[in-house]
Amino acid sequence: MGTDLIRKTETFLKEKLKENPYFFEQHDQFEYRLNHSRRVARIGAVIAEKEGMDKEAMIIACLLHDIAYAHPSIIGNGWINHGRCSASIARPFLTDLNLAPEIIRNILYGIAIHVDDKADFEGERTPFALTVGDADNIDRYGAIRLLDQLNEARFSEADRHEKLEILGGLLRKAEERRADILSTAAAAALWEECLNLRLLFLTSLISQIENSAGLSPR
Repeated sequence: MGTDLIRKTETFLKEKLKENPYFFEQHDQFEYRLNHSRRVARIGAVIAEKEGMDKEAMIIACLLHDIAYAHPSIIGNGWINHGRCSASIARPFLTDLNLAPEIIRNILYGIAIHVDDKADFEGERTPFALTVGDADNIDRYGAIRLLDQLNEARFSEADRHEKLEILGGLLRKAEERRADILSTAAAAALWEECLNLRLLFLTSLISQIENSAGLSPR
């Protein structure tokens, strides 16, 4: 999977993220953002291969989709703009890679729209461009992200009632995402698999916690 252009892109991503002072204080967040981008790239590669897209270009697009987190302003409420900001940061880098103009346009538009389906420049919502957002969403509903969410909610420290509330909230959100429409058959299959695994885990955990209650009536 590693070509020279992909290696250059991953190096560029790491070096740019290191420019954000926030990541010096929160190294675990640096690792999360870097590893998330790597996983999204691998998911994008699977989709690209199955759908006959340019696999190398897709990996590059997915690696760069969150590069705006190099800017401190993106942390917190600025996140809504990170797709457009990431495209702006990626543009001169992609030009230096000497990629074909059409490929650069596709990559940049996919990066720009992956958050809220809006870009600040003209482009086409091709299956390639839409796959960047699809791959991002698939990873955000994967097992690692679920573990992160449980840790963020201090699940292990919660009492039985609080645990059921946390899990119930996550379950409702996952159920709501069943209606999501993805841009390709390959992405839809991965999304269904990912969502089903999350729902199975959450429902099983809820059931086991409920079954852990005392048997004697109070």
